[in-house]
Amino acid sequence: MLQDGKIVGYKVNGNKQWISNGGLADVYTVLASTPSGPSWFVIDKGTQGFKHDKPENKHGIRTSNTAALSLSDVYVDADRLIGGVEGQGLLQAQAVFGYTRLMVAAFGLGAGWAALDRAIPYSVKRIQGGTRLSEKQGYTHKLIVPHVARLEAARSYIEETAERIDAGEGSLNTEGAIAKYMATEAGNLAADASIQALGGYGYTHEYMVEKIKRDVRITTIYEGTSEIMEMTISRDRWQLHLKTRGGTIRSRRASWKRFMRRTLMWARRSLPWHSTLWRQ
Repeated sequence: MLQDGKIVGYKVNGNKQWISNGGLADVYTVLASTPSGPSWFVIDKGTQGFKHDKPENKHGIRTSNTAALSLSDVYVDADRLIGGVEGQGLLQAQAVFGYTRLMVAAFGLGAGWAALDRAIPYSVKRIQGGTRLSEKQGYTHKLIVPHVARLEAARSYIEETAERIDAGEGSLNTEGAIAKYMATEAGNLAADASIQALGGYGYTHEYMVEKIKRDVRITTIYEGTSEIMEMTISRDRWQLHLKTRGGTIRSRRASWKRFMRRTLMWARRSLPWHSTLWRQ
């Protein structure tokens, strides 16, 4: 809306936009089309024309409220435009993906370990055919060991990326995508294996691993699906390779050496603990 030739406000319309904490939050950020392109706006709860549906009955993360929003001629003042310039919405979103995807990666990592931290002690106590499950390679080498290795590799890459962001190397969107892809896929596989590791108990509410599996499943979907992460990683790495004529591979040797050292450090710190536990 114009006043004396200046934009003083906007009318925003839309419906069925899924959002976490729908109906609970006091303030919402909404991405809407403007004459100059997609733009982010801040909209207060209770604004006229702004409504939400009832919370969704979800597969997991059920304590996080999710609802669909609808906006019908919602008026917002021009000062509610984030950044004060139209058409910057997608650039603003890209600027934080490295951070937000790293956060989801940590969620996947923690959930994967929470599941294994229940499966490993169980394998020590559960005796089948006269021996502990922890002494059967068919059990440990399928349901425990591969997931320990995947999660530790993901942990190393998460920490490496976080340190680089803290050091001021930028938002590192591609690295954030790699970390999210590694950790969330590893977390899902670990949680699924932990249900199998506990047998029938793993399928019940009491032993928690089925809840962990339901909760961790969303990490491969929100903040960019695993398929989008694959596309992002392949596109960005290929473009970088072409722009530098292969120079990026040579320049990253030092970074990969640091990554390998970190992986070995975590392996030394984690594997002795698990080995001791299994021998009990």
